[in-house]
Amino acid sequence: MIKAGVLVECGRDGLEVHMCRRICQLLSEYCGVQLQLDIVPMDNKSRLLEECGTATRLLFAGGCERVVILWDERPPWPRMHESLCWHNERERILRELQQAGVAHQSVFLVCIEREFESWLLFDERLIIRQGPINRRTSRTHSPPETS
Repeated sequence: MIKAGVLVECGRDGLEVHMCRRICQLLSEYCGVQLQLDIVPMDNKSRLLEECGTATRLLFAGGCERVVILWDERPPWPRMHESLCWHNERERILRELQQAGVAHQSVFLVCIEREFESWLLFDERLIIRQGPINRRTSRTHSPPETS
């Protein structure tokens, strides 16, 4: 069994928590490897960037063999004055990991260019494969693209 930790930028019951569990379940079934997942909701992107080093250190101390740090380059409600750059955010995370003493351990950084939720909106088949769907929910069309 592999114990893995995942830091996400949502709250305790956020979409990323549920999708990470489901994706790991599918990977486990597909690869034939048992995964024990420890998901740490960091509430928002700022907190994830500020506290990822400490949270990662605690996950390793708790027995995780690997840690994934998952964040959106552009959160759903970005601050208008905030410049977005996954490269700068990556560098910041690496500094936090270095300061926490876990820079050379098995940490994997995953920055999503579009909001995590847009993966689901883009591929309806993915949603269907993820589990039961409330059939009473009406289907809505995507809004037209704006430039």
